[in-house]
Amino acid sequence: QKNELHRAILEYLINNGMEEAAKGFKLDAELKDTDASTNDSLEKKWTSVIRLQRKVKDLEEKCEKLKKEKGSHIFHDEGPKEGIPCQPERHKLIGHRGVVTKTVFHPFYSIAVSCGEDGAIKVWDSETGKLEKTMKGHTGTVNYISFNTTGTQLASCSA
Repeated sequence: QKNELHRAILEYLINNGMEEAAKGFKLDAELKDTDASTNDSLEKKWTSVIRLQRKVKDLEEKCEKLKKEKGSHIFHDEGPKEGIPCQPERHKLIGHRGVVTKTVFHPFYSIAVSCGEDGAIKVWDSETGKLEKTMKGHTGTVNYISFNTTGTQLASCSA
């Protein structure tokens, strides 16, 4: 990358009529051949850097905005990885016939999955709160559910 940067700087100096500076830079940078192309790679890279700086600034502003809105989120920062529900809830998911023992969110899609003492696993649309599917197979309380990291598999266990 260093050599590529040196070539881009040399190219910039040559393309902008700074021949003396280009000769001095070529000696200092110890560039061997003079095949500096004319594709303005340094200017393109600089434009990319500026564009990325703008994106970083926009994302930092968005983060600050979200931090200010923190009070309206449904989870606290403390507690388990999945978060602790708090008021006001976004949706009231009604469907289990007993105590809910675990709720997890899909790592990529707007899906929530819950399990409980009724032995059922329920799949919810986390944006609308609508029940999508009920899975039955356990004969007792479903104690724990979890997605794998890619979200392609859901594991459940009961005692």
